[in-house]
Amino acid sequence: MIRVQTGSRLHFGLIAPFGGPRRFGGVGMMVAEPGLSITLELAHHTTIQADPFLVPLVQQVLELVQSRLATGARSASAQLPAYRITVLAAPRVHTGLGVGTQLALALARGILRSLGIVHVTPADLAAWTRRGTRSAIGTYGFFLGGLIADAGKATDEPLAPLLERLAVPEHWRILLVLPLHSQGLTTEQEEQAFEHMHLDADSRRQQERHSRKMSDLLTQSLLPALRTGDFAAFADSLTRYNRLAGEPFAPLQKGVYHAHSRMWIEALTKAGVQGVGQSSWGPTVFGLFPDPDAACWSVARIASSLPRALQAGWRLSIASPLNSGAALFGPPEVSACTPGEPTPS
Repeated sequence: MIRVQTGSRLHFGLIAPFGGPRRFGGVGMMVAEPGLSITLELAHHTTIQADPFLVPLVQQVLELVQSRLATGARSASAQLPAYRITVLAAPRVHTGLGVGTQLALALARGILRSLGIVHVTPADLAAWTRRGTRSAIGTYGFFLGGLIADAGKATDEPLAPLLERLAVPEHWRILLVLPLHSQGLTTEQEEQAFEHMHLDADSRRQQERHSRKMSDLLTQSLLPALRTGDFAAFADSLTRYNRLAGEPFAPLQKGVYHAHSRMWIEALTKAGVQGVGQSSWGPTVFGLFPDPDAACWSVARIASSLPRALQAGWRLSIASPLNSGAALFGPPEVSACTPGEPTPS
């Protein structure tokens, strides 16, 4: 049996969604909870035990890996063995946690390990699974954990280069407001959204200025604050960055934030929570705390003071930063991924 375990990806926003020398780019963070865990075992025929919403993605990854094997250096008749694939735990899809990427990478990593392919880079695994076509945050996060900033993609690059990877202080905590029913855009809806985003010349110049403003905030405020462990400065920069990231998408999501996220962002801000924002397309909302005690006390107070109507359909959870890459268990023994290693074992 091979087991792969990883966390969830928070995406704080794209810098240049409409183009430029390097398109997309952005910053995000890996959190340990909610986690994703899968197992693979050799079997007589392939079976998939998972939430029905995840089964098509598992099947797609199997097909992609099979296609790569058939068109690569191996024999064209190379066939994947049959597996018993079990998704032991996974967050809900399309809620802003990057579940699709984490599951695809975890499954492909487990399959390649079963085939004796030990050394794979982030670019390798992205190519095997067709992930990272826009943002590379989830791909680098899977390998390295921590806070990830990617530099954006040039036209001919399969995966955006890693701009910076920083460890998040272990004692910081992240409040997640997780939807039980609502969701953001699906993969197909996201692709259609980007395909239909066309700017005239004036709008493009405005967007370029907006992107420079976000880039400056990232490199001059947000990243330096994390390097020095300045919680207040980091949280303030993150709130401002996340709001800026939502402005270009206001026509699409009818506001800077997803409609369901907006209520929680306003409520948490009024409650004094810092570093509040929306992950990716939402509706998952996050907020930051400097230590576990502050997180537990604040969440208990928030849960008791907010209207039940607002809390219906949502779950409040406290997550820890995840500063390591995905864990892989099973024969052969796997060495731990450490920050900065481009080709983890």
